[in-house]
Amino acid sequence: MAWFIFSEVMFFAAFFGALFYARQLALPWLAGDGAKQMTNALLWPHFEGGWPSTAGDARPRADGSFETIPALGVPLVNTLILLSSGVTVTIAHHALRANQRLRLTLFLAATFVLDSVSSTCRRPSITTPGPSSACSSALGSTARPSSC
Repeated sequence: MAWFIFSEVMFFAAFFGALFYARQLALPWLAGDGAKQMTNALLWPHFEGGWPSTAGDARPRADGSFETIPALGVPLVNTLILLSSGVTVTIAHHALRANQRLRLTLFLAATFVLDSVSSTCRRPSITTPGPSSACSSALGSTARPSSC
């Protein structure tokens, strides 16, 4: 169990490290800040470093602001679904340890249904072009879905 928790911590540390690298190191480097002026002049002459990145369809409004995702719509529902699936898989785990096969099967099925619903809710935000989609930003350069 300790190795599993350690692997999860390292997994998320890698993602936060990649975010830090993209924001603090790569953007200024590509924009030519400091000693990296030739990188911008030779490779990316029209690139301007800024966050959020304006790659793909992530364009600011006329006043320079970006559209944010409202927290009380789909994100709240999706969070509640994911928390519920965590509860159902925990109940299934306890049923497995108590050798209650029917309860185990029911709660594992409920977990599968909840995770399927969560994935379905998340799909439009990932595949629809926009500032938070997988078709733009750093995510799109590594995990581009076929719909981009």
